[in-house]
Amino acid sequence: MMPKRAGGAVRRVPPPLTRSPGQRSLPSAELLAELPEEPALLLWKTCRSVQLWGRAGSRLRLFSPGAAELRHDRLAAAPLDDELRTPLALLAGLLENRRVVDVARVVGACREVARWAEGRGKLATALAFAQAAATAAPEDASLAVAVGRFARMRAEYERAESWFEHALVLARLTRDWQAYAEAYAGLGNLYVQKGSFPKARHFHSRCLRAARRYALHEMEGAALHNLSGIEIECGNGPRAEEYAEAAFDAYPRSCSGVSRLEHDVAYLWILQGHHGRALPIFRETLSHLTRPADRLVVLGDVAWAGGGAGDAEAFEQAWAEAWLLAEDDSAQEGGARALMALAQGAVGLEEWKRAERAAAKAARLAGMRAESRVLTVAEGIIGVARAKIGATSNAETSSAASE
Repeated sequence: MMPKRAGGAVRRVPPPLTRSPGQRSLPSAELLAELPEEPALLLWKTCRSVQLWGRAGSRLRLFSPGAAELRHDRLAAAPLDDELRTPLALLAGLLENRRVVDVARVVGACREVARWAEGRGKLATALAFAQAAATAAPEDASLAVAVGRFARMRAEYERAESWFEHALVLARLTRDWQAYAEAYAGLGNLYVQKGSFPKARHFHSRCLRAARRYALHEMEGAALHNLSGIEIECGNGPRAEEYAEAAFDAYPRSCSGVSRLEHDVAYLWILQGHHGRALPIFRETLSHLTRPADRLVVLGDVAWAGGGAGDAEAFEQAWAEAWLLAEDDSAQEGGARALMALAQGAVGLEEWKRAERAAAKAARLAGMRAESRVLTVAEGIIGVARAKIGATSNAETSSAASE
């Protein structure tokens, strides 16, 4: 265990979880189910090699003679994206049992694979390679933050929390204040996702304090932005707007957080009933997104704004693409919230059966991912939709009987 200083005392922090409770005993097994068999097996073997190399006390004769040549041959024959060949070839070099290996290049290659996987919504693969990188460079707090982030995105909350806590310890020891602030932000986002807003507010406030203390201007903007999001969810519109204004002032102008903040302000507008005002902001945001999970979330907002504004065409277009994405496992992150937004859009157009369908799917996914806030809202929509469907059915029955 690693010592952690708190209030002048030293307490022990357990090592981070390498897998979530109840997961299969085979390490990184979830990776195998995410991709076609041949690339999945090659990626899994590569990940396991990095993890073994990272944990080994002595790396001489760690791998059997000829292992590197065999791995390179399999790489050459495998149906891989071009973006994967270079990092996987570099990682295959670990099997050569060299005395000196550039750890930074190993970490960089793992990060490239994780980035490739994240862009395609393959979060188990991204998580496995982020954890492999953290094993190769166990003193790097930013790598621990990355593991926590991917675990949170997969709704592996215990595992995520353990890595964020681990990152806080490493960051203090190494004086990596960027990673320190990011770890607090990660914990805050974890509790937002679970719908525990008081805890989320606490951690984002700690992030804000750290960002201001160490002059981390982008993190200051992000912390204020996240605090604004919490107030939006809690129905505190004026406070949310105060935080949003402060975030606009804190963010560097070229920062990508500015466009995300504009989207979140538009989300506040639809909660306030200004659907037509929000719709063009959501459409502009959508035009810059490629990752399936990101597109799904904003498509849900487009549908909600379109339905609320009475723009049936905007709603229908967003519904069609969002529903296809929602069927894909690569868009699970944010999926429950997006489906809830689709249901809200259907409510705006009084499409009660579609509202019930989307809300029921949102409730199932939110229940699986322990997203309590979304679950509560979705269940409320289901109740309203079923009541409306029942009332319409009764009215039709009465009308037919009177004819």
